[in-house]
Amino acid sequence: MTTFDKLFGGDHADKMAILDEKLKIIQEKHSKWFNERLDYFEDGRQMSILDVRSIAYNNSNGQVIFRFNIEDLPAEIEAELREAFQESF
Repeated sequence: MTTFDKLFGGDHADKMAILDEKLKIIQEKHSKWFNERLDYFEDGRQMSILDVRSIAYNNSNGQVIFRFNIEDLPAEIEAELREAFQESF
């Protein structure tokens, strides 16, 4: 059993799929902001929100860390992203 299985239950893949769909909707809603700030891969494709999100489990305190590697993320968008995580997990 993986750490994610222990933390989120064996259905974490389903929960990730739900979260990813919610994140895509948020990116579409704020497409102008994301299009101006997300980097590009070497092959020229622009990254999506799914490429810059990370979820980690801190074994020392049991805390789940959910973050985005995006600078200057507006509070409104960050709140929507965190809400999507909480709703999904």
